[in-house]
Amino acid sequence: MINLNGSNYQLWKTRMEDLLYVNGFHEPIVCSERPQDKTNEEWNLLHRRVCAYIRQWVDDRLLNHVSGEIDAHILWNKLGQMCAQKTCHSKLFLIKQLMGLRYHDGTAMSDHLNTFQGIINRLSETGIKIDEEVQGLWLLGTLPDSWDVLRTPSLNSTPNGIISVELVKNSVLNEEMRRKSQGSTSNTSTVAAAHQYTVIKVARDKDLHEQIGKSIFFDLVDHDKLFSFRIQKHIPFAHFKEEVATKFGMPVQYQRFWHWTNRKNLTYRPYKPLTPQEEAQPVGQLCGPGVSNKKAKYAELKLFLEVEIGQDSWPVPPPAKTKNEILLFFKLYDPRKEELRYVGRLWVNSKGRPKEILAKLNELAGFAPGQEIELFEEIQFEPYVMCERVDKELTFRRSMIENGDIICFQKHAQAGTKTYRYPDVPSFLKHVHDHQN
Repeated sequence: MINLNGSNYQLWKTRMEDLLYVNGFHEPIVCSERPQDKTNEEWNLLHRRVCAYIRQWVDDRLLNHVSGEIDAHILWNKLGQMCAQKTCHSKLFLIKQLMGLRYHDGTAMSDHLNTFQGIINRLSETGIKIDEEVQGLWLLGTLPDSWDVLRTPSLNSTPNGIISVELVKNSVLNEEMRRKSQGSTSNTSTVAAAHQYTVIKVARDKDLHEQIGKSIFFDLVDHDKLFSFRIQKHIPFAHFKEEVATKFGMPVQYQRFWHWTNRKNLTYRPYKPLTPQEEAQPVGQLCGPGVSNKKAKYAELKLFLEVEIGQDSWPVPPPAKTKNEILLFFKLYDPRKEELRYVGRLWVNSKGRPKEILAKLNELAGFAPGQEIELFEEIQFEPYVMCERVDKELTFRRSMIENGDIICFQKHAQAGTKTYRYPDVPSFLKHVHDHQN
């Protein structure tokens, strides 16, 4: 069973209805009044059970809107109303993605087919079914003129004049294999072709959540584990943003990209957003010194994708960045579990003080509003660990905290409470460092 996230309502609704009928939980959904064979107490208890059952399959960002509901009929209708507008937006966005999808010579055909099928599947989830023949014709229409050698025979050789999407997929994959075999005899041409491309690795909050505390503990992300886009250098960055929208399902107007920088203390952090002037350039011009992969003989660009989520759990345009605002990343440490995890990022005023964001940090961690917490700045991991306590009374600027810095925090240890092997963030990171070395 899938979780309801706002954009998959039709598919989720169909599956949830099946589950409700299978488990005998359907009556509170389809009946607005109590059946005669049930007492008020039995009917109210069934409503509570159904609400609890449905909420198991609702994403956290939507759950807040129905967490206190005890009437299953109202809860069901409320979820439908909340998702209706989002579903309309999703339909329009997916149709625009499908209309704008184009294959570019040199990129992997399997990636193009996966992107195409992904859009088709997500449209199906919203209730829009596209005929198999139309899918096949549409897929052929995404190919450039250089693929006419395949497109024309495919259209002329179809049985009964009907083309299937599976036939088209097999044909384009075979054609790609044929072209590769013809080009494999010339390694020189392959190297030359590689120089025509930029590999762009995009880190998202999702990647930070998945990696921190599992595969990495220090810094923010392992770029080798990120999805990579292979983009021709002459392609405008604006077109690359459309590729990102197609792959990640995030409309262009909600995207803001950040450069990463290598710091002197051997850390790697986002440090400034791309300017409108930079986004107007071809992707190849964004690759400055130190970003090429000499071993693979291609240019490499690493970016962080910032996406802001509004109160309705729907993306909103990124806020305008003022001179004094900085973007900080936050990790939460639990000494009882010996666990470090990423909990989010915040815009803060560099002239402000950490004590002014304590309530927000407690909210990110799921703590009570007044929970006392301790803050530590993650400074370096090699050749030795530096992780220093943050003075909550000093301004961020005076503490030399800047864009891309990482603040780790934890509950304040009360006197007389149980002691742990690694009671604070510095001791835990030192343990990780010693273990890895």
